[in-house]
Order: sequence, then C-alpha cells, then structure tokens
Amino acid sequence: MTLGNLLGRFGLFTERSRESIRRDIEIIKRELPIDILELFILTPLPGSEDHKVLYDSAVWMDPEMNKYDTYHAVTDHPLMSREELQSAYWSAWEWYYTPEHMETVMRRAAACGVSVGKTMFTMLWFLFSVRYARVHPLEGGYFRLRFRQDRRPTLKRENPFVFYPRYLKEVISNHFWMAYWLVRMGLVRNRIRRDKQGAGKYTDLALTAPPIEEIADFALFAETRGGAEAVDKRLREVATRESAKTAAE
Repeated sequence: MTLGNLLGRFGLFTERSRESIRRDIEIIKRELPIDILELFILTPLPGSEDHKVLYDSAVWMDPEMNKYDTYHAVTDHPLMSREELQSAYWSAWEWYYTPEHMETVMRRAAACGVSVGKTMFTMLWFLFSVRYARVHPLEGGYFRLRFRQDRRPTLKRENPFVFYPRYLKEVISNHFWMAYWLVRMGLVRNRIRRDKQGAGKYTDLALTAPPIEEIADFALFAETRGGAEAVDKRLREVATRESAKTAAE
C-alpha cells in the first residue's frame, strides 16, 4: 500500500511543528500497513485555487518558478520558516525510511505474500533519492547526468577543473552508498527469506484489525487533529446500521 502525504500550508501537517510532524510519522509507521510513503509540499501552482487564495491574501510566494516541483518550500508556513519547513520535509522522509522500519515493512510483505525483494528495492530507491540525490523519488534515477554547459544565460559557466572533479566525487559517493544499502538490507531480506515459518506468522499492530470499540485507542485517532471526530462518525454509522438491522428483524 502506498500513502501520499502533503506537508505545507494546506496539507496534512498544516499548523504543525517539526516535532508534531515526527510524531505523525511514527504513528503512521506503527499503526498503518503502509509500504511506501510519499511526501509532497503542497505547491500553489499559478492558476490553481491555492495560488489565488494566497495571492488575494498577499502571502509571499517564491518568484522562482523552477522551485514549484512539490518538494521545495515556495511559500510561508503558519508556524515554521521556509528553511524549517524544507528541513522538516527532508527529515520526514528519513524518519520513515529507517533501517528498522524498512525491515518491519519487509516482514509485513512476507507475511502478506508480497515479494520481499521488490519491496526492499522500492524502499531503497526512495531512500536513496531523498537522502543522497535530494530529489523526489519520482524524479530520481540510477545515474544523474550533469552537463557543464547546461547553465542559464545569466550564470557564469563553471571551470572544468571544478565541475568535473565534483561530479566524479558525487558519482563515486552515490555508488558507494548505493552498494552499502543494497548489502545491508539484502542481508535482512535473506534472513527473512530463510525464516519461512516465522515470516508467514509475523504480525503487528498495523496488520491486526481491531474491534470497532478499540479504534478510539489508536494514536492515529486519539492524538491527531480530526481523529476523534472521525471515530465518533464511524461509531454513529455502526450504531445506525445496527439499529436498522434490529428494527428489520
């Protein structure tokens, strides 16, 4: 299962601090059976309703249109500076894609009959894109091409003795860390595959469907904005159906 979340002025983490964002990530990891988490910064694209609302409210928006890619902070946040929001965005990815949680997701995959290897490679692709390439995984790839002459007309062309050594260093470093994570998580994958009996019996809170009466005890509903209202609505719906069923009998 894939979950996409928005961080920003109007997103899931609106009016949240860095600490509360981390808390929400931990709740997602613990209570939801999510394999892949995607994060975006809600971006007020010109012509959209969000852009109109911000423009009419005289809220600052970055004039650099190349940053309007859903992973750069291009407007102000109610509680954080743009730099703090940007930092919280990149950190949120790393809070989710930890080695410990990636192993948990792989164990969940094995218990549900999903390919552990494919799950591992997808998570590593996301982790690598964010941690080392600093791009959204949907814009990432195996090898990043850079060309010294691809510069804006207003920018001075870099010295080849500066550009190429830095590019080579980046390529070597990226491949080193790619190999590191493939080996590290590959060992975990092999361990899970060897434990055929235990892997099939694995379970945790996210894989266990709770009774309707216990839903309110989940941090997802008890500690997040709107959670209590969602639980109350669900309980009312269940009560209504039960009453209708009883009346029909």
